[in-house]
Amino acid sequence: MGILLIDSSSRITEFGYIENNKILFEKKSGLNSKADSLIYDIKTSFEEAGVNCRETETVAVSNGPGSFTGLRIGSSAAKGMCFSLGCRLVTINTLDITANKIRTSDIITSMIFSNPRIPEFFYCDYKYELNILKRISGYKTGSINEVVRNRDSIYLLNEKITDNIPSEYTELINDVSDKSSIISLWELTKEAMSANNFADYRLSEPYYMKDFVPKI
Repeated sequence: MGILLIDSSSRITEFGYIENNKILFEKKSGLNSKADSLIYDIKTSFEEAGVNCRETETVAVSNGPGSFTGLRIGSSAAKGMCFSLGCRLVTINTLDITANKIRTSDIITSMIFSNPRIPEFFYCDYKYELNILKRISGYKTGSINEVVRNRDSIYLLNEKITDNIPSEYTELINDVSDKSSIISLWELTKEAMSANNFADYRLSEPYYMKDFVPKI
């Protein structure tokens, strides 16, 4: 069974392909590379690995929040493959993917920029229970001082820490952009598939379109 995994929610796009629980390829774009090259890069990776893309049965995609353009392109690529190849679609929240990169008994606060200039973030709190990642809050938006409110939490950011984050917060935030989003997405996808939690590709859309209202 072939599973294509795509995370285009940040400035670095990642994708990979799993077959029979083995990674056949895993790729990461350069910083700020054009997300619209995603389809070409995926096609090239299939060819280099000697894999027929028609063997793909499931496509899993990070479904936001995150980069507006990146999410649109990742979603379009995933939905296009589902339409043309008859694949099943799994959508995973980006904050879940980031939180799942670190295993700890502490509370995890997963973060992603919604506006790097302020800075403002999407964020959510998590805890592992019986080795399964559980959300313990709703998905929220807030400024850096609203997010970093509990000094006992482990803060994870899937981006490089920018200069406009006040210095008193930078030592509390862990940049996990060097850790594979694809491995994390794969683990969460397996859980979703076991629960028969598939999305309808005809109706699926990135998270920000439905639920995020920017602050004015």
